[in-house]
Amino acid sequence: MAGLDPDPNLPPNAAKLTEEAVAGLAALFKLDPEEVRRRWYRREHGSSASIAFFGTPIRAQYWESRYRRLSPRALAIEPYYRALWEIRCFGFDPETGEPLLEVCPVCGRRFGWTSMRGPTKCDHCTDRDGYPATDLRDHPQPIIEFRDPEAIDFVVGLLHPDPQRRRAAMALVPEELAGATNGELFEAAMCMASALRPEAATKTTDAGRPLRAPDFAAITPDMLGAAGRALIGGEDGFAALTARMRLSADERTASHGLYKELGPLAAMPLDRHLSPAVRSFANNAIARDLARTRDDGFVRRSVPRLADVPAGAWLTMDALSSELGLSKHALGRLSESGAVEVRRAGGELSPVLMKIAEVAPLAATYKDCVLVRRVRAFLRIPDVAIEKLARRGLVQRAEGGVAAMLRGRRYYRETSAKALLIAIRERAQPDGKGGRRVKLIVAVRRSGRAAPWADIVEGITTGALRIYSKKPIGRDWRYAVTVDEAELGRFLERVGGPTDPGGKESWLTRDQAAQLLGVDETIVWLLGKQGFLTKREGHFAMFSRAEVEQVASRYVFGPEMIRRSVFGQGAQLNRWLKTVGVQPVATLRGKSAKIYDRLQFESVLHLQPKPLEEVVIQPRQKHRISLQDKEQAIAAVRNGLTPHHVAQRMGVYQSTVARWVKLFEASGRIRPGGKLDAYADLITSMIEADPSRTTKCLYAEFMSRQKMKVSYTRFSAFVAELGFARDADTRRLKRR
Repeated sequence: MAGLDPDPNLPPNAAKLTEEAVAGLAALFKLDPEEVRRRWYRREHGSSASIAFFGTPIRAQYWESRYRRLSPRALAIEPYYRALWEIRCFGFDPETGEPLLEVCPVCGRRFGWTSMRGPTKCDHCTDRDGYPATDLRDHPQPIIEFRDPEAIDFVVGLLHPDPQRRRAAMALVPEELAGATNGELFEAAMCMASALRPEAATKTTDAGRPLRAPDFAAITPDMLGAAGRALIGGEDGFAALTARMRLSADERTASHGLYKELGPLAAMPLDRHLSPAVRSFANNAIARDLARTRDDGFVRRSVPRLADVPAGAWLTMDALSSELGLSKHALGRLSESGAVEVRRAGGELSPVLMKIAEVAPLAATYKDCVLVRRVRAFLRIPDVAIEKLARRGLVQRAEGGVAAMLRGRRYYRETSAKALLIAIRERAQPDGKGGRRVKLIVAVRRSGRAAPWADIVEGITTGALRIYSKKPIGRDWRYAVTVDEAELGRFLERVGGPTDPGGKESWLTRDQAAQLLGVDETIVWLLGKQGFLTKREGHFAMFSRAEVEQVASRYVFGPEMIRRSVFGQGAQLNRWLKTVGVQPVATLRGKSAKIYDRLQFESVLHLQPKPLEEVVIQPRQKHRISLQDKEQAIAAVRNGLTPHHVAQRMGVYQSTVARWVKLFEASGRIRPGGKLDAYADLITSMIEADPSRTTKCLYAEFMSRQKMKVSYTRFSAFVAELGFARDADTRRLKRR
């Protein structure tokens, strides 16, 4: 047998063949290799290993590969081995109805494959010469009487090696199962038959399938017939199966409802080993059966109608959860609250029933309720302010039956919070160029008092406090809208309230700490991250008041520094502080958020330049700027002032000052404005030596001394730029 070299330690079954073995068997038996290949049970390994039994995929646990089983009566008819005898759940011969022999009736040993002496002989019984001594055809077994031969033939036909028998079985399948294959239908039959086993009677979930060969002895032909009839017998066939399941309902004491009534059969629509077509059939068949038997005194999940009354149907919590999209935990809390009428159909474990007409109005409200942190994310104000708004009716609380469905914490209506935010957006007027307005959050923190956010929000919505906006409001409306600081101050005086942002509490929230320090909440978070403040984990109020006050007295931050300086920008202020020897203690956010020592900062405030509004810019009498003015401007910029700051005080463009600084840094000197700038002192001394001379004589003398090329027009204009003009009476040059 070329190419066939079986391992003597393994049973020679078809699942372990190779292509070489197939070729050897074909040559040995003079067959077409394709015919051998068609009978080859290819095995797929995995969590659900399967084989192709004559082209039909079945789970490998259904196939007996180690031991032989046989029917003496069938062998008497024709002495060849039947492939169907290898299917473990078929403990009988389908043709004769005879139980299959697994052990020799003479020697008591099991039949195998390794030393097989022919399909009709025992492997172990031999005479003196070593020839088989027991003919199994001489030991027929009693015939089994099938209750439903058609259903048995259907289940057997699903796996029959003969394609015609498989087609005949599939012809019995109803239209509802037309999308299922014969292998999927056999799996469904095994699922139903397994649910009928005595050991599965007390199970309330998936019954599972037998795994080992001895376990299949519990599956009788009667169980296979009941499963087959449930598949092909329509509503009555499935009802016969459910009736058998109800006989063991009292044994399932730990369950109620559908699983108490149908046991593991109720889990069939959820069985992952079944195809979608079979699961859909099972779900619909169970629903039809329960609807047909709803007056039998059972309470079921799939048909949860107790009675049709004008007020609506009574539904179980499972049905209400599916119908209204509510969690069963919420429905359980509602049933215990007394807010709706509740009934039970039977004993203590029977399902709770509620009217859908009473629960449905609460469903939409329940889905709209959110925790206070969600409202805080919308409005960006503290929890205390949200509760004040709720007392004033601007935000709605979760109350009544809906509150009973929640977990006892503070819940609010999300739509009311969003509506309040929309009202704030609509109140924001366009922020034009007129007036000096600042961001609302900045203005509130500059006030130096507790921010009455509930009063501010109410004032905005009622029109008592005007707000403005230049751009669409983003995530935090407090940063997007602006107010007039004076108007906000008057509003805060009217509403009154505590002035301390933290009240008398020893622990402060991040918002309260930000108000005390005069910064935004991000800076407070960074202070905690870098160790300036100690955060108390697990609490909303996480910062110690004493520690925050200590930081406020020791350090000074950007908003307060700008407010106390003549500089309108933090970058200008930081550069100037650097020139006077004041360095930041720490930098929190890149290079923008710097912390300074308060004492050092306050000690140099008197060195600041004058504010811009106090600077009087004299009109220049000449077009060119003197070298001295340029030197002073460059020195000011190099000492920390910005070109913009210096240019504003000189009456020139900031680009001009920046150009002077750039040229000075490149060459190390200040370039004169023209050729004659370097001779200003010489020309002045010549004029003062003889003011009566004409400008022409001065020009001739200057040119004879310096030997340079300059026109008379430029020279006379330069004399005028130096401030000299002729007196109308004496015709002498003198300074204006």
